[in-house]
Amino acid sequence: MVFSLQNVQTLLAVVVQCCSSSGLNGSRLPSDPDEPLPINAEAAKVVAVTMVENVCPDVANGELSWPPEEHARTTVERDIHIRRCFEAHPVLFPLLQVVAAGRPALCYCSAVLRGLLATLLAHWEASREVLSTDSPWHLQASCLLVSCMGEGQLLPPVLANVHETFPHLTPFEVRLLLVAVWEYVRGNGPMPQKFIFNSEKGLFCRDFSRDGDVARYVAPIHSVLHKNIDRLGHLCWRFQL
Repeated sequence: MVFSLQNVQTLLAVVVQCCSSSGLNGSRLPSDPDEPLPINAEAAKVVAVTMVENVCPDVANGELSWPPEEHARTTVERDIHIRRCFEAHPVLFPLLQVVAAGRPALCYCSAVLRGLLATLLAHWEASREVLSTDSPWHLQASCLLVSCMGEGQLLPPVLANVHETFPHLTPFEVRLLLVAVWEYVRGNGPMPQKFIFNSEKGLFCRDFSRDGDVARYVAPIHSVLHKNIDRLGHLCWRFQL
């Protein structure tokens, strides 16, 4: 098991080095040596497309937009296959994190993100557990998925932070917040054209103000926070608009 973990870490180190944009196209090295290397967007896109081709070969590269949540019922088998791949290959989440750092490359993983989220929604809906912590893999997967989507700027910060509340919630509440995530991405598709290169930061960024009012997607978050104020009060500042 230790050897396997070492292999995973070695693979990731090689991928990060290959995708690093340090010194390329005039990009700057990090001022802090402990700061992660900047990821080149085009290199990250190659990793993203390769992931999709291997995790779910029948997905078309153009499947970027998200349908209504109910549509997931028509892709159940494909979605389950995607989830099983993530369960069987723990390296996939760290690779997603590398892709997310190379904005806007995560857009090209849209179909995989959608399939994984669909199975997580189904799990939390069917769960009869008292707390989300009673389903450790699904809890971790939910947190990592939202975190990656936040890093890749498929979500605005106020929604990207919701995973911080998941360990304190019931399965029903986790699902409620994940539905808000789904609805936001459906209404504000993960399109590469929405990203603009910031020469000062040396990376692509998204202007979420162009996507309109985010308040309606945040309403469920505030409802859950209010209900669990005794446990989540310290996180309220993370969800201010």
